[in-house]
Amino acid sequence: MNLNRFKNVGTVMALVGMVGLLLNQFGLDIDIQWLDQTADLVCGILVLLGILNNPATKGIDNPFKKG
Repeated sequence: MNLNRFKNVGTVMALVGMVGLLLNQFGLDIDIQWLDQTADLVCGILVLLGILNNPATKGIDNPFKKG
């Protein structure tokens, strides 16, 4: 298992959303909007601290950059 994928903000956000929806599906009362806002805040802090980044690219990861 490649743990570098968990340093990607998109992956972390997708996992948090999926777990929240799964818990909601099983009957737990989860406020999805609160979960989304909290995950945004935590991911933002982790990005600022340099914990979440894409180690496969140099500098800022820009998926729209050609070449």
